[in-house]
Amino acid sequence: MTEACVQEKRGTYLFCDTDSLAIVASKHGGRLRIPGSEGVRILSHGEVREIVDRFAALNPYNRNIVKGSILNLVDANYVDSEPKNPQRQLYGYSIAAKRYALYETIGEKDIKIVDPKAHGIGFLCIRPRTPRKIRRRMLHNGSTKCGTTSCAALSN
Repeated sequence: MTEACVQEKRGTYLFCDTDSLAIVASKHGGRLRIPGSEGVRILSHGEVREIVDRFAALNPYNRNIVKGSILNLVDANYVDSEPKNPQRQLYGYSIAAKRYALYETIGEKDIKIVDPKAHGIGFLCIRPRTPRKIRRRMLHNGSTKCGTTSCAALSN
């Protein structure tokens, strides 16, 4: 159902699992600029919030105790992973469900990994004994120009 709501807004997602969907989103939204994404949009944080709010009616719990929607933004979406803080821009690299890393950029060349999932992604880590030529290639392929995208991760 969440996927259908995202598609209705011509958006997309980085990865999904049984109980989660990492929606490609940014503060103001816009056009997705990766090959093959013609007509696909980056949703705004507001549009993601609208999707979350659509599911509030499905909350089966006492509303005085459990407020809001059955969907929520995961803590990684907020500065210092604290929901009381402002929402931050996340980026992600994913090869499959449970095999992804969410990160934020620091300056023009550095990243800070915020939420790595180690279910099989460990083989992509650069080991100290990895030959220099391979290390450079791995770092280049992990740059924002090679398959990464911004996202807002949702979970229920």
